[in-house]
Amino acid sequence: MQVQGPFGDPFEVPRRIMEAGTKPILFTNPFGDGRNVVSNAFATRERLAFCLNVADAEFLRFLGRLSANPSGKYEGVDMDSFDKKGGGALPAFQYYRSDAGKYVTSSVVLAEDPDSRFVNMSVHRMLVLNHRRFAIRMVEGRHLHRIFTKNKESGKDTPVAILVGCMPHVLIASCCQLEWGMSEMRLASALADGKLSVAEPPGLGFSVPTDTEYLLTGEISRDETVPEKQVDVLGITDAERAQPVVHIAASHQKQDPIYHAIMPGGFEHRVLMGVPRAAAIWSSLEKRGIDVRDVSLTPGSGGWLHCVISMRKKGATEGKDAVLTALLAHSSVKGVIVVDEDVDPNTYESIDFALATRLRSKGQLMTFEGLRGSTLDPSADRHSYATLKWGLDLTLEMGEEKNRFKKEPPP
Repeated sequence: MQVQGPFGDPFEVPRRIMEAGTKPILFTNPFGDGRNVVSNAFATRERLAFCLNVADAEFLRFLGRLSANPSGKYEGVDMDSFDKKGGGALPAFQYYRSDAGKYVTSSVVLAEDPDSRFVNMSVHRMLVLNHRRFAIRMVEGRHLHRIFTKNKESGKDTPVAILVGCMPHVLIASCCQLEWGMSEMRLASALADGKLSVAEPPGLGFSVPTDTEYLLTGEISRDETVPEKQVDVLGITDAERAQPVVHIAASHQKQDPIYHAIMPGGFEHRVLMGVPRAAAIWSSLEKRGIDVRDVSLTPGSGGWLHCVISMRKKGATEGKDAVLTALLAHSSVKGVIVVDEDVDPNTYESIDFALATRLRSKGQLMTFEGLRGSTLDPSADRHSYATLKWGLDLTLEMGEEKNRFKKEPPP
């Protein structure tokens, strides 16, 4: 879908993105400055799989296995693919009236660990203060925050590169949470058939992918912070926090770049956050010997808090084993439902059918009080993030006559 600008209403772009649902949408000259914006490019799992030339049914297994052992290589190139004139201000805009201001939501941030020298690559929203200053949201304890904290304790700012408008292999890899010391750049290379083009921007000190429309370099200030808040993946306004300021030293862009806008709380946001965690859950289930058929992090939970697992049951306790495995594989998960292979975990109607026909005793329900949940869950304790977690095993008993519980196929 293509929409021609410019628009007089500053909220016309986010409004059109939401109205488009999962359909990709290209805005031509939305702000009257000649720059173009794309959104919903990766708003379905099927589209992610297509971009990487993988069948949708195999995508989670494929991503989970590569994430566990990424082995791609780098191909060093120069900066000639970027426009010699450099880059100007990003065409960022405000998505919701409650947001702290204009935001960049597709920013992939790279930073080098000062001890081991591995390069972490992850996605972070950035509040625009001006075209050279941003406030960056970093979840405490995650890898970029750990690197930032190390530098801060040494009295140093943190050098970073920021990519906006990345190709699918770079963006998807950035959304995955690999083990500490394992660079997501290796995964991006593996997703690109084993080769990733990288270059070292002037003054940065480490190489970064060049498969991006915009490339900014600068430093995260060790001391300077500003208040920041934005609507999160659940569609709820996140808590206001003091977050560090990024100072931009240089900016580069491709010729006629296309800016990627991810609507907070929209389909693309949920897919990009949730699919890598679903892949991690799949991988953990496989390691337990469970015959996984599909994994879904549900749209209503932001693609983050609730998980539905479809499996072919081989042992009496495997349903409950699957619940525990999923809770351990993705610490933000709050509730897990496990169903047999005939139930589609991606549609609420199928899940509702399983609840209606296969819940028979309280022994199928597991609850866990006081566990740490997600910072995004408004019902969790505001300091410890402790919450109630639960699992529901809706798989049928071994040897049970399954035809009594199955829907007949259409004629």
